Amino acid sequence: MFQAEKQDNLSIYNGLIAAQEIARDEENIVLIHDGVRPLINEELIKRNIQDVKDYGSSITSWDSKRTIVEIYDNNDIKLVPDRAHSRVAKAPQCFLAEEIY
Repeated sequence: MFQAEKQDNLSIYNGLIAAQEIARDEENIVLIHDGVRPLINEELIKRNIQDVKDYGSSITSWDSKRTIVEIYDNNDIKLVPDRAHSRVAKAPQCFLAEEIY
């Protein structure tokens, strides 16, 4: 794991611990978002929260504009997925608090 990924995971973990300490309700919803993408609108947040209520979790995603290539360990191409069936996961990522803890 890259150093930045370790730090991201640690900051998410620390945020979850802090949220758990102040949570008052068993039905809390946690939204995980990063500071690199500060421009987010209220409608997206509302949709994510509703999706958590409906489905138990929600991860924002967009259609993939790039070609993704899955490779073997020797770098040979294993699979080129159809972009029509691919999405790019973004933030916020939203969960029922009890499940993400």
